[in-house]
Amino acid sequence: MIRRLLVFVAALAVLDAAPAFAQGPSAATVTPMVSTTGVLLGGTVDIAVRVSLPEGLHSQSNKPKDDALVPTTLTFLPASGLVPKEVVFPPAHDFKLDTGDTLLVFERDFVIG
Repeated sequence: MIRRLLVFVAALAVLDAAPAFAQGPSAATVTPMVSTTGVLLGGTVDIAVRVSLPEGLHSQSNKPKDDALVPTTLTFLPASGLVPKEVVFPPAHDFKLDTGDTLLVFERDFVIG
C-alpha cells in the first residue's frame, strides 16, 4: 500500500510551475512529502509537495491579482481508492514590479499540500 501511495505522491507532483519557467531556463525542484509510512483502509494521510525555486525566480500564486495571469495549480492523479479532500496553498507574497504593479507570488521554498 505504501509503495502505491508513493507512486501516487510522485504522480501528484505534476505541479504547473510554468510561470516560474517563463523567466528563464533554471528548473524548479519538486519533492513529494508523506506524513506517514503506512495507512489503514479508510485512514487518512497528508501528502504534499515541496517546491524549491532558484534564487530570483517566482511563481504566480494560486490566486493572482490579475485574471490574465496564470495561477499555480496542483493536479492530482489519484490511484484507485484514494480520494483527495483539499489542497492547501501557502500564503503568497507581494512582488513589486518596476512599473509599480504588484504581483502575488510564491518565492524560493514553499509547500503545497
